[in-house]
Amino acid sequence: MVDRKTLRQVSEELKTRIAQGLYAPGQRLLEKDLVEEYGVSRGRMREVLRNLVGEGLLEFEEQRGVRIRRLDRKDATDLGRLREMIEGLAARLAAERMPDAELERQLVTLGEQMDQTAAASDAETYGHLNREFHDLIVRAADNALLATTLDRLRVPLFRLQFVEGLRRETLEERNGDHQAITRAILSGDGDAAEAAMRCHVRGGNARLAALADRLFL
Repeated sequence: MVDRKTLRQVSEELKTRIAQGLYAPGQRLLEKDLVEEYGVSRGRMREVLRNLVGEGLLEFEEQRGVRIRRLDRKDATDLGRLREMIEGLAARLAAERMPDAELERQLVTLGEQMDQTAAASDAETYGHLNREFHDLIVRAADNALLATTLDRLRVPLFRLQFVEGLRRETLEERNGDHQAITRAILSGDGDAAEAAMRCHVRGGNARLAALADRLFL
């Protein structure tokens, strides 16, 4: 088979589906099915799977292949606390780079879209916009090592946080956090941006800790 996609493209597609919960925690991934689904050779898919095992998103089982990694509560807590610090730093760095007219336009546009989806209780769309919001801030931080580290932390947590859906009150609360983060970044206040982001992530960590036991290892 001729590979129609690059290693990075396949990896990003697979990570997105893991984040969205399209593969269940603990689910085995069959190489032959993935080869057909993603349109790549067995060699390329094996390399992708090896890389995702290395990133902690998949687990290798002797004689059984790979499966979606399941987190226990300590794993989730540890990842969440690291994410708080790193996302806080990303917000600070983004604020320090202001003013940036394009960043401002994108943040304002995303804010308006999240206002609408929160009011409509559209948790699925809100989840996608939430990811875009956080990704935008990471890009604005312009720190490749930070971006790589955070990407490894967020995917399994994103799946857990949205797998149960979010109530309108929760969406509106989270959106209020986003508005505070946006105001701080646009004002160029690094201290306030970091504090607002860390508060936001701590809230998400608290909700994650309250999830049902069946979602954890």
